[in-house]
Amino acid sequence: MRRLAALLMLLPGLAAAQAVTPRLVLEIPGRCTTPLRLGESEVPCAPPGAVYSVLEDGRAFVFIPFGPRSAINFVGTRDHQASADSYTLTLDYVRVVTEGMAREWRVTGECQARLSPTGAWTDLGCAARTAEGALYAVRFTPR
Repeated sequence: MRRLAALLMLLPGLAAAQAVTPRLVLEIPGRCTTPLRLGESEVPCAPPGAVYSVLEDGRAFVFIPFGPRSAINFVGTRDHQASADSYTLTLDYVRVVTEGMAREWRVTGECQARLSPTGAWTDLGCAARTAEGALYAVRFTPR
């Protein structure tokens, strides 16, 4: 739980500054199977894994760290579960926090998750593009 609290400290403005309480927080241990794409650059993900959260106001996000004080949030307000083994979050923006400084871009894209029969996440991929064409993407495998 301390790891999760440390990860959530990297979310300036997303929940704390807007006084929006998380309705659901799911820590997903695992590893990135591709480098994290941040526009023109690629960086390795950092342990311990990803966090999926749904806020009281309906926003949901996938949070993946890539350094001690650096992370990306793939954020959306529309999601759906077309079948018992899949989940899709339509993305509205990405937020990149680097050394505690946050930047946001409006995007179009999705995060897609595959689920096991027990509901465990077995695969996660997020890809989003800005209007200028910059790509933010990752593929993550839970363990």
